[in-house]
Amino acid sequence: MKTNLLIFIFFSIMNLQTMSNTPKPFPNVTIIGSGYVGLVAACCLAKLKKQVCCADIDKDKIDKLKNKICPFYEPGLEELLGNAIDEKSIEFTSNIEIAIEEASIIFIAVNTPTLENGDADITAVKAVAKTIAKHLNTYKIICLKSTVPIGTHKIVEEIINKEKISDVTFDIVSIPEFLREGSAIYDFINPNRIVIGAKSKEVFDTVKSLFDNVNVKSENIIFTNNLVAETIKYVANSFLALKVSFANEISNFCDELGIDTIAVMYAVGKDERIGSQFLNPGPGFGGSCFPKDVKALKKMMEDAGVDPKLISNILSVNEAQKHIVVKRLCTLIGNDIKNKNIAVLGLAFKANTDDIREAPALTIIKELKSLGANIRAYDPKANSNMKREIPDITYCDSLNTAIEKADAILVLTEWQEFKNLDLSAIKNSVNQKIILDTRNIINSVRAIEHGFIYDAIGKNFLLRNSK
Repeated sequence: MKTNLLIFIFFSIMNLQTMSNTPKPFPNVTIIGSGYVGLVAACCLAKLKKQVCCADIDKDKIDKLKNKICPFYEPGLEELLGNAIDEKSIEFTSNIEIAIEEASIIFIAVNTPTLENGDADITAVKAVAKTIAKHLNTYKIICLKSTVPIGTHKIVEEIINKEKISDVTFDIVSIPEFLREGSAIYDFINPNRIVIGAKSKEVFDTVKSLFDNVNVKSENIIFTNNLVAETIKYVANSFLALKVSFANEISNFCDELGIDTIAVMYAVGKDERIGSQFLNPGPGFGGSCFPKDVKALKKMMEDAGVDPKLISNILSVNEAQKHIVVKRLCTLIGNDIKNKNIAVLGLAFKANTDDIREAPALTIIKELKSLGANIRAYDPKANSNMKREIPDITYCDSLNTAIEKADAILVLTEWQEFKNLDLSAIKNSVNQKIILDTRNIINSVRAIEHGFIYDAIGKNFLLRNSK
């Protein structure tokens, strides 16, 4: 029976019908959701020579994608999108129903935002499950790619079983994503691990075949069950967030004693049991993953009757770090920041993305505004996104414009453009030569040589030595 099932899946994949009258095979992989996770996965699978359909209820977004317009910035994605369309290895549609019917493997990659209580909102996931149920015309493998609370696979399974109008069978697979914004394409093609939660080895092997051409060690393709797969995502991101908050808390301690935190963490990170990644002190973590996943894990622990002391403190330390940045800047500028021009360099939560979700800049700028500072902000990609959130500050179209007549320069994102800051050129265009480098990307020695008062998170000793 299992052999017959596999043969059926194989020939279903090889002999799918087209959505149009054009004689071409319909994509055998449908990805529902054209946001960050869905679109990157769709374009990368197309690059791996799979036939892919990316479906979304947002018709305007689909129309733009058909015209090779990417809805967000990710290095290399727009080019990948264009190539996939030219090679006819990807299609886009707002007709979710047909996309479901013509697929053999379906990825659910819709948004799961954070609710006020910390839970992940799976309303969109449930809606997709109901739609799949009503159009389940053949056996399908349904892959949960969205980050969902532990146990969601069971909810999706129950919805489909309740709502489906035929006796067709299906399998639910949990396959968490570990893409880093700014290097998502590389991460998809060169993953450090692929986690596939499935009920059987046969289903695992079918899903695994989608990734036959990626660069990953065979032992790092992990076959597990759905519950474990769903849990891995939250635990991994919470642990990385823990490292960031740990580094920031140690940094605040070291700064009080005039100790170079960067040097401390460099040596600590050499311990292979610890590793150096995510031990750099800074303005706090942000983005679509860490804050959301830590909050969700905290809520799930509370619901299970476990006191999440450590997980709660990750969030507390992270929030406090943003206010510490403001306090440090006020100290540098003489505690009178009202009407002072602050050049904020970097709005995205990290470099190589336009994503401002939970970005430290959001909190920091709002607090500086409340203190009466004049904000002149610049980010190579995120200006327009931030303007929708904070419209009443000055947004500059270049680094030099933002810095002109600044009383202090505040670096919040590690863009390469900021690393290459020409200190000799800008020192005569600012009102006061003050730099607070929260990312430790500017050459501190050169900054001091050019007469700047320089401070960096984790290197407060430089400020003290320069006085």
